[in-house]
Amino acid sequence: MRIHAITLIEDLPRTIDGIIEMGDLYRVGFCGDFSEALNIVEEQFTGDDDWCYTAYNKYKYCIIESYVEGVPAVLVKHTLFKWEDGQFVKLDSLEEPAEIRKFSNYCMG
Repeated sequence: MRIHAITLIEDLPRTIDGIIEMGDLYRVGFCGDFSEALNIVEEQFTGDDDWCYTAYNKYKYCIIESYVEGVPAVLVKHTLFKWEDGQFVKLDSLEEPAEIRKFSNYCMG
């Protein structure tokens, strides 16, 4: 079984004086089905009238990380989204900076 973790990210990882910085992280939740996690990100995190308005002002990115259930959490894949025009838009892997590939377990802290 897989677990799909949804995390909001203030900014993408970047190196500042040799230290990787990405700002604040906010763990939204976990889903047992990837399509359910995708639905939450693409369809429920929209508009300016709900709590996701905060995302527009603070969190520029969202990531769904898919793990094999168990300990340690083994990352199978991740899907990155960017906040644009009142919603999160899925980015393809070519649009991701190299730093995003070096990290995992955003949801675990």
